[in-house]
Amino acid sequence: MDEAYKKSRDNKVIAANLKKLENFKQGGRAYMNKMIFGNNSFLFKVLMIVAKQLGVDFDQLWWMSTEEILGLFTEKNSFDKSLVSARKKSYSIIHENKKSFLLVGSKSLEFINSFFVSNSSHSEIIKGVTANSGRVKGVARVFEYGASTHDSAIRLVRQMKNGEILVAESTTPEIAMACKKAVAILANQGGLLSHAAIISRELNIPCIVGLGNVTKRVKTGDLVEVDANKGTVKIIKNK
Repeated sequence: MDEAYKKSRDNKVIAANLKKLENFKQGGRAYMNKMIFGNNSFLFKVLMIVAKQLGVDFDQLWWMSTEEILGLFTEKNSFDKSLVSARKKSYSIIHENKKSFLLVGSKSLEFINSFFVSNSSHSEIIKGVTANSGRVKGVARVFEYGASTHDSAIRLVRQMKNGEILVAESTTPEIAMACKKAVAILANQGGLLSHAAIISRELNIPCIVGLGNVTKRVKTGDLVEVDANKGTVKIIKNK
């Protein structure tokens, strides 16, 4: 996809097709939010009803597979509690040769980390991939939220101040207002066609993706220097 973006600069057909793909992704994300994420989602409401009717802890129910949930209707304690607990730490589903494999806990984290740019915690410079060039200094605002804390994104957007540097695992349409407040965007994940990359180019602000662990290295309130021309981030002063 990154190669497609590079070619789109000189190819109007590719550029137009990528724009259609972007709109498809955004529409799919909005539908997924409605169905899966947040306290108003369809999934959340259904699981709340199931948890109440079966007397099962909702937090455990949230991390169960479809088969495990269905099994509760015949035997309340039919699920593996240690496996569910490991999924809360991390889980990944790998599709290979028409088969699916589930990784949980530390094995999943190891698999996920293999996709990230390696940044030593002792290194002064954090390196990533430039999604939109430019240089800027500013105060960091770290966004930490996920599937189980989706609704906290609204609170984080409200807390963010204009002119701060947005630091996140990745950006999504629900935090678009935070992107508009930012003078730069930094993301652990993503490529040249990720949401962070696309919106940074629309807003014409520096953006670096694929930083690996920038949300752990940088804290809210830190003064940081973003050099998206080189794809580097430097912490000038800790909060």
